[in-house]
Amino acid sequence: MRQFKILLDSLCFGAGPRRHDNRLYYSPMTHELLRVKQGGQVAERSKREQMPIACVLGGPARRTLFLLSSESIDPDACRAKRNSRIETTEVEVAGAGWP
Repeated sequence: MRQFKILLDSLCFGAGPRRHDNRLYYSPMTHELLRVKQGGQVAERSKREQMPIACVLGGPARRTLFLLSSESIDPDACRAKRNSRIETTEVEVAGAGWP
């Protein structure tokens, strides 16, 4: 069976294929969340206390960015410390489709 390497995790697209600003949110598995323009240019960099693990756009207008964060991505460390949390912030561009 072919083995795959995860190159990027925790992607969240704003306005997807019908996008009007060609941007996405993701975490490079560091203590920051990036908003990236089409072509890879970083449009916004947000420093975080904890490492962003996953994000999704939701809420009534699909403009709430929900961000799961923790000090670690190791499941055993997360269970032991119990300090993971879900943070929210409002964004300008609504999400596309439904997760």
